[in-house]
Amino acid sequence: MEHAASSIRISIASAFVAVLLIHCRVGTAAQSETILFDFDGDRPGAAWRAVNDNVMGGVSKGGPQFPGDGTMVFAGTLSLENNGGFSSIRTQPKRRDLSGYDGLAVRIRGDGRTYWLTAETNVRIPAGSYRVPVPTKAGQWQTVRAPFSSFRATSFGRELAVFGSLDRAKVESIGFLIADKQPGPFRMVVDWVKAVPAGSAARADAPMKDIVETAIAAGSFKTLVAAATAAGLVDTLKGAGPFTVFAPTDEAFAKLPEGTLESLLKPENRKKLAAILTLHVVAGRLAAADVSGASHATTVQGTDLLFAGTATGVKVDRANVVKTDVFATNGVIHVIDRVLLPKNVVETAAVAGRFKTLLAAAEAASLVNALQAPDATLTVFPPTDQAFASLPAGTVEDLLLPGNRERLAAILKYHVLPQRVLLTGRSFATLQEDSVQVRAEGAIRVDEATVLIADIKATNGVIHAIDSVLLPDLPEPTPARKAMSVIELAIDRGVPLFNADKVDACAAIYEVTAQSLLSGHADALDESARRRLREALDAVHKDHSPRKKAWALRYALDDVYRSLRKSSSR
Repeated sequence: MEHAASSIRISIASAFVAVLLIHCRVGTAAQSETILFDFDGDRPGAAWRAVNDNVMGGVSKGGPQFPGDGTMVFAGTLSLENNGGFSSIRTQPKRRDLSGYDGLAVRIRGDGRTYWLTAETNVRIPAGSYRVPVPTKAGQWQTVRAPFSSFRATSFGRELAVFGSLDRAKVESIGFLIADKQPGPFRMVVDWVKAVPAGSAARADAPMKDIVETAIAAGSFKTLVAAATAAGLVDTLKGAGPFTVFAPTDEAFAKLPEGTLESLLKPENRKKLAAILTLHVVAGRLAAADVSGASHATTVQGTDLLFAGTATGVKVDRANVVKTDVFATNGVIHVIDRVLLPKNVVETAAVAGRFKTLLAAAEAASLVNALQAPDATLTVFPPTDQAFASLPAGTVEDLLLPGNRERLAAILKYHVLPQRVLLTGRSFATLQEDSVQVRAEGAIRVDEATVLIADIKATNGVIHAIDSVLLPDLPEPTPARKAMSVIELAIDRGVPLFNADKVDACAAIYEVTAQSLLSGHADALDESARRRLREALDAVHKDHSPRKKAWALRYALDDVYRSLRKSSSR
């Protein structure tokens, strides 16, 4: 077992009686590293105690073990039962002044999991501590340096900026924590912990770098670093943070369409490039365990990333996370295989993967373009696919029929507010010119629907997912109105095809529409309208020119539409 030179080792017999740390009060000009503990002596574990999740109902088990070889073993079994998932060891509190030191250094041999080095002061953090991540390499001895500036006040995995920085002059306890949401056995061997003076970074074998330095050292983020430089973001990413960066590899950037990257790197596109890069950054430190337990997170760009578990790991929007928990002094990097792009409300719903029926309905009702308008400011309450499936049998199929297009559009508009709002307890007018009631007491409800996920921010609005379809009070459309909706839908679909020189497809749509009006909406047509459609169908069967077919049928549909509008206005 390697140890520091005996000239700097303090007598263990007097140093480890009922204390975690050697009580070493130093001035502001400490000259050497100081061993705080190295687990030799008769009672190396007298100061240590275990604190597991059973204090809050969990069943994890873990604690310190002292095999007598001058090391401490932090080992046990992590369990996620009863909302548990952490195990920790720490020393009995005793005030000590570490103001002359730059940070702590630990020599450890882990199992490949990420642990946390913790510190507590006289400022009590509810269910938390100041902590810094300590990633380990399975079976390998490592010396890891943790500057005091990298410790963050954290509770239940969330950083609490309100507690400020760690006051190194008031450290009372040091410990280790595991809370990576991975059930099963864990084991980490600790050889020693030292306090290292200012300017001694070179004395540790594994000094931690900031996010930019970490990305440069990895060698696989050259494009990302170059883009961050071009966008003027390097100084920000080297700042105090902390930040969580979902970093696309060079290969991910190479997947962009040809010329895209070159265009973004031009000086005139600096703002656009910055908007894309800041979409990859979340304020705060989100470890892999935090990401796997969340549905979404707001980026510094202002919109949200969506998280989803897969059989092989985690997806962030449409990107796969290929490596997690690359820790830096000012945050953490998760490596992804695709460049992320800003999303409007339609694209956000598509990425979420649970609103397929809604998107199909919006397409049928010709509302997609309005929901994608870049200058829109919308709030959407999208029902999930399960919500649509809960409607009475046949309801969705009936609404998707061309004759019910107007009714379908009215229902969908009832789920949309024409302004961007976060949820509060009041009423909001919808695009359907009706109003929905939002109640924020307890579970948030919109009319009779429960909000499943709130405040998913997109570029042109915000989404609040709900568990049932909102149904406004709508008058039953008249037969004439249903027939008019069929014609409107046909023209909406046919005109773009005709203009794209797909005349055959346009003519086919018009022909099917004419036949549908005669077979399914005959009660809405007078004899003159029915005759006009039959004559048009006879004519196109005799003429094989697609263009003439399309125009003949279009003229007939226009004539019938005018007739229906006149009859419905009486």
